[in-house]
Formats: sequence, structure tokens, C-alpha cells
Amino acid sequence: SYAEQKILGLGKFTAKYEPAASCDIEVGKVKDGQKKGEIFRAEVNLEIPGELLRAESVHEDLYAAIDAVRDELKRQLIDHKKKNQAKQKKGWRLFSRKN
Repeated sequence: SYAEQKILGLGKFTAKYEPAASCDIEVGKVKDGQKKGEIFRAEVNLEIPGELLRAESVHEDLYAAIDAVRDELKRQLIDHKKKNQAKQKKGWRLFSRKN
């Protein structure tokens, strides 16, 4: 429920894609390749129209792994928004030159 709460907090970035956006969250323990202690992994796949955003984090603390995934996904959503805005501005510039 902690992971759902954190990822649902990003709803303001995905509101314009609703209901077409879908999100898969996976959390668990990494069992291979570690020498001592518990290592946790969190992964989120967010599918919005035209793009798949994916974030993954491995950390000693489960909550820290979830927080890191949320921060990475937020960064990707902001970059996606800026890229779309730049495309729109470029389109308007080309349109205004023709008229």
C-alpha cells in the first residue's frame, strides 16, 4: 500500500492521460548476488499513450527503494512534458511561418 500511495501521488502529472494510462508496480527482495543483509528492489512501468516510462531501484531499505523509484518516475514525467511542450512550440512556429 505504501508503493501505491507514493505512485498515486504522481497523479497530477498523468491526469491528462486518464483513463488511458496504466501502471504496474513490483517490489520484492533480491536473493542472488548479495553477500549479507537484505536488498530490496522496486520497479514501476507506467504506460501512457505513445510511451512507456520505466523506473527501477535497488536499496537496502524497501521504503527507500520505493521513494527512489517515485523520484525517477517523476523526473521522467517532467522530461516527457517538457519534450511535448517543445514539440508543440516548434509546430506553432512552423505553422505561423506558412501563414
